[in-house]
Parts: sequence; C-alpha cells; structure tokens
Amino acid sequence: MIARLKNAKTGIIWTLRFVPIGGVYGRTHSLTNNEIEPLIEFYDFRHKFETSPNGDMLGQFVSRYHAGSLLDRHYSGLCLDGGVSDWNLDAETMHTAKAIIENWLQA
Repeated sequence: MIARLKNAKTGIIWTLRFVPIGGVYGRTHSLTNNEIEPLIEFYDFRHKFETSPNGDMLGQFVSRYHAGSLLDRHYSGLCLDGGVSDWNLDAETMHTAKAIIENWLQA
C-alpha cells in the first residue's frame, strides 16, 4: 500500500509505503520483512528513482521505520534525514502520516 501526502510547510510531496510482515523491501526488493511488525518507508516524490514491486513510482528513498515506533509518541515534527534540510516533516504532516498508518494497520 502506498499513500502520498504533501508537507504542510514545504509543499514537498512524500510517498509513504506500507511493508507488511512477509512483504519485500530494499533497493531491488530483495529483502523480506521478517520483523514482528510492518515497516513504513518514506520517499521524496520529487525525485523519480524507485518503484514499488507493483511498478508504482515511489520517488527517492529517504527513511524506513517500524510502524509502532511512529505511532508511539506525539510529534512536533520528524527529521527523516539530518543531512538534507528538505527531508523533515512538520507536526501537521506527521499527524496526517500517523492517521494513514493507523488506517493501514486496521485494514
């Protein structure tokens, strides 16, 4: 499953990708999620580098988290990569991302 959301402050479009237990991930989709919970990946959609296993354009991979670690706390924002100033989500965008993740987990 994928979803796109627009960063409320920067206007950058992000792709969120849900990787279920047993799902594939990684640069060539050669890794399997053998963890105890789903993974959530973040892609910068401005840079058309990577596609999902289904062929959907994702963007440039930025970061990956266990779903639970993103839902366990209140965010004033999230730095996805400290080396790139654009790769931050503000609080409003993170709130939207959490709602998307919660819906995925309930599906």
